[in-house]
Amino acid sequence: MGSREENTRNIEHKSKYSSMKDITGQRFGRLTAIRPTDKRSGLYIVWEFLCDCGNVAYIAGSRVKGGHICSCGCSVHKYNLMGKKYGRLTVLERVKNNGNPQSNRTLWLCRCDCGNDATYSTNSIIRGKNKSCGCLSTENILKGQTLNRPYKGTRISQLISSNVRETNGSGINGVCYDPVNKKWRAYITLQGKMHSLGRYDTLEEAAHSRKRGEDKYFRPIIEEYKAINNNQINN
Repeated sequence: MGSREENTRNIEHKSKYSSMKDITGQRFGRLTAIRPTDKRSGLYIVWEFLCDCGNVAYIAGSRVKGGHICSCGCSVHKYNLMGKKYGRLTVLERVKNNGNPQSNRTLWLCRCDCGNDATYSTNSIIRGKNKSCGCLSTENILKGQTLNRPYKGTRISQLISSNVRETNGSGINGVCYDPVNKKWRAYITLQGKMHSLGRYDTLEEAAHSRKRGEDKYFRPIIEEYKAINNNQINN
């Protein structure tokens, strides 16, 4: 039987954490909850956990129960990205996560092909969320803006687009069925003018005619645009 002093401490301890869910002994990934501590992470109680690797970690219980952290950090270090290339990024070294000591995210210093350095987490790199220092996104935005600008009475974005309107019953741009003549009609529109490409017995014939029309009317403008804009588009 414990002393009165010990009993008093136990009562105080239970009272202090009576409103907190007891997770002692429960496993969360590689972590086993040992005991709550007097420390706080914001409004949340920091628990002592034993990791399967043998390390002891002190982590907010909410972070573990929510599935955000499942080890002392040993599991995230299984990825060695150093020296590898992802998109425009070459990984230089692992860096400390000084922004949030409670976080187990591994950060990597990367050098972009453009010469700029950037720091990203393991997941954002290997999942392709970040492929550059940000220059790639900027280039894509500028590219989209450029392709939408008027050029020789049309827009390059329209010439290279493969999107088919919902009202198109054939599923092919510039091909529709003529119920009067019971033929498939092929046509192409450029610079506000429609060019008839003929009527055909089959959808396949009309589709081939449309393709020939694109080569005749669209291709020269697209190639000219690419030549003067450093081959910015692929078609």
